[in-house]
Amino acid sequence: MYQPFTIGSKFRITPPTTPCVNDDRIDLVMQRGAFGSGEHETTESCLKILERRPEVKGARILDLGSGTGILAIAALKLGAEHAVCVDIEEDAVESARVNCQLNQLDDAVTHITGTLDTVKENNFDLVLANIYGDILLALAESS
Repeated sequence: MYQPFTIGSKFRITPPTTPCVNDDRIDLVMQRGAFGSGEHETTESCLKILERRPEVKGARILDLGSGTGILAIAALKLGAEHAVCVDIEEDAVESARVNCQLNQLDDAVTHITGTLDTVKENNFDLVLANIYGDILLALAESS
């Protein structure tokens, strides 16, 4: 198990066995896993950027390459309306599903195992993608 830690000015990553603290931080309850539970510097950077984006409130979110779902969970806790988490790894999708349940957000998230072309919804207000740049460039070229 890991110890709770903070990211940016708003978030605290908390293991499921640790009680949440009632203060001005937003707790993201995350099972530690191989798919991005907050320790990686790119996840930290994404969360720091996300907390400064006012357009998150009320937004429909696409979390592409969602891993544990941490970015979608953070967006929902910042006031996003709905999130679609998509990942090519079935284990990652299950991890995101569990983490959304731990954060009582399972009704606000649609989980998809697949690639961008398997997402039937569109009209997202914000796309989150903490994945390799070459993959993003290839997706942009094919869109």
